[in-house]
Amino acid sequence: MFDIAGQLFPNIMTIAVQLCATGVIYVLYKKFLHQSVLNLMDRKAELFQKEYRDIETMKEEQVKLKEQFEFEKKTQNEQLEFQRKMMLEDIESLRNQLLFEAKSESESLRVQSSISIEQEKKEMLQNVEEHIISVSTMMVEKVLDGYTFDKNQMMTSLEKELEKHHARS
Repeated sequence: MFDIAGQLFPNIMTIAVQLCATGVIYVLYKKFLHQSVLNLMDRKAELFQKEYRDIETMKEEQVKLKEQFEFEKKTQNEQLEFQRKMMLEDIESLRNQLLFEAKSESESLRVQSSISIEQEKKEMLQNVEEHIISVSTMMVEKVLDGYTFDKNQMMTSLEKELEKHHARS
């Protein structure tokens, strides 16, 4: 049958041989590898520490760069706002100047047009008067075409008309 006790409890000889083998491995490790492993672990620790310091430095630089970026952004926004205000003021002053120029030009055109209208009105009245005089002269010539006056009759008629005219004035 199957020996359970032999399976549960190992053989003393096997334990002693395994302990001796482990001891030999430990002695060899201690003599040849222990210092190299410690040096390797120290180098790894130093490398990790250096990388950690580099990461911390990079974080600090990133914070500084972010602060600098925010400051520059704020400064540029202020400059843009100032430039925008200046442009709006320039546009407003240009608008006012153009309005003033347009008003003055329209006023000058109005004055010129009123002068021109007044001159044309005078010319038209003069032309109408000349036309009326020419028409009335033609009518008088036609009416008086058959009559003959001597010089004395004309003078007396003229004097009568002048007296009537002076009496009305």
